[in-house]
Amino acid sequence: MDMLWKGPWQSLEHLTINDHDLDGTVLGLYEGRPFALDYEIRCFACWRTRQATVVPKGGDPVMVTGDGEGNWLLNGEPQPQWQGCLDVDLGFTLATNMLPIKRLGLVVGDDRTVKVLWYRFPQGYFEVVEQNYAHLAPQLYRYTNKATGFTAELSIDDNGMVKDYGELWKQPR
Repeated sequence: MDMLWKGPWQSLEHLTINDHDLDGTVLGLYEGRPFALDYEIRCFACWRTRQATVVPKGGDPVMVTGDGEGNWLLNGEPQPQWQGCLDVDLGFTLATNMLPIKRLGLVVGDDRTVKVLWYRFPQGYFEVVEQNYAHLAPQLYRYTNKATGFTAELSIDDNGMVKDYGELWKQPR
């Protein structure tokens, strides 16, 4: 399945989803400077992240690898401070919000707070944050980043993929 979004930073994103693998490219303009990022995410069948790679054009790739039980490596080096995270959230794409939505299987009225490994864009590093997902209505969630207080409504399609993310990302119509 292929998806396309217009996003912040005058960006355009293309994503291909194949089973539990996500491959995407984001092109945009941040503070007047063009940027391009490729990313790959590999998940276990339960939608826990097993590998995420970010490749900035002209920069060094960054790869995190998880065992599905909350243990992580960054470019092959153990990261005990990330213990307990099951999901990766790449701050330049809405695609990664699909991972906890699919993994948690919330019913309407439920919400859950999870620890995630958040890739800060444009800073280019990972940190642990808590995020809350609330299932508001069929095909509608509210996302909250507990660290920043940022909140957005996420509309999803029949496959659980995020279509629109507040006013930030929209599928072209």
